[in-house]
Amino acid sequence: YGNMFADTTQDEWTKIDQAYAAPDDDDWGRQPARDNNDPEWDGKQKKYKEKYSFVNTSWTSIKAQPYHTVLDQTIPLSLDWRKRMVVPNFEAVCCVIDCRYGTYAWAVVVTLISHLNIKLLETERRTSAPVERLYDDPTIYSIQQLIDCLGADDVFFDRLNICQYHDNGGNGLADSVVRAYKHVIMNGLELDTSYSYKRGNYSECKYNKAEAKKAYNPFNGYVKLERFDEVSLAQALAFYGPITVSFNPSMKGYWLYSGGILIPKDCKSGKTVSMVLVGYGLERGHRYWLLMSPWGERWGRSGMLKMKWFSGKGCNIAGQAIFPTWAFRDNITSYDYAYWNEIEKTRAKYVHRVYSNKTLSELPDVPAEWLDES
Repeated sequence: YGNMFADTTQDEWTKIDQAYAAPDDDDWGRQPARDNNDPEWDGKQKKYKEKYSFVNTSWTSIKAQPYHTVLDQTIPLSLDWRKRMVVPNFEAVCCVIDCRYGTYAWAVVVTLISHLNIKLLETERRTSAPVERLYDDPTIYSIQQLIDCLGADDVFFDRLNICQYHDNGGNGLADSVVRAYKHVIMNGLELDTSYSYKRGNYSECKYNKAEAKKAYNPFNGYVKLERFDEVSLAQALAFYGPITVSFNPSMKGYWLYSGGILIPKDCKSGKTVSMVLVGYGLERGHRYWLLMSPWGERWGRSGMLKMKWFSGKGCNIAGQAIFPTWAFRDNITSYDYAYWNEIEKTRAKYVHRVYSNKTLSELPDVPAEWLDES
């Protein structure tokens, strides 16, 4: 399958391994140090905030919603949300391959698109209106907006290119995933057609409120799961949909992964890479998580990664797990296994059309096998 990191030099490996791990705080956990040697700092900060006053940065006004484990429900033995015509394929969403430290933006956008598609499917179920356009004409949100606009409240980030390695964060700014979700809830998110991705480039925030209103953004909150709780992670994935996860692989085996189940070792704490958790399964007696990579089909097994369950706290993808929600969300659809079985059968032709045969070889042979723990 090839691997885009096969030619990485030792210096680059060292830089990856030493990447700063963003803090785990829910809110903006670490303000940049004030420049006390600059008497004009306050004036610069004021002008900077005025410059970006059109961006809502009231981060503390939004809190994460807790996840409550549902004890009386069973979950599938294996799961892959790609089979449900929910997750966009790599060609639809531009990949942040050359913005190595901006993976959070890609992961959040793919998660949002997936949940928007789930909402449209729920609408179809209630109204019987077909939503075949999910893949024929998918809604693609702007990745660039989340790269450019999350530092709009502090002059420290003026002209700071988060696509390059620096001490401020191995994955964008400190805890960019949380900031990204809050930014979307407060400001909305433009479509990629109006705020297009610039490969490897960070630029001034060009957020346009009018354009954001043209895009359908039903999201009004986000759910943050308890840290390192992989049981709740599996349940939330089965009941609600794909989840943005962030962790710190910090090992060469991860970057050179090309297939099989990755058993991570000697991982560091913190979050330097974000991916989209789309499923889980069982292979040769080993349970694994199925993750979609921001590096595209040039990495891993056609862009996908299988990682062992319960890999220890340092390598645990449940270190930070977040998914979006909206008002009056009907999560009962996710419990309806017969409904999803039908979705997998009737939408198979669309799934085959948008995924390569190599990717499909990774899908479970049986559409749905349910694990009844009663």
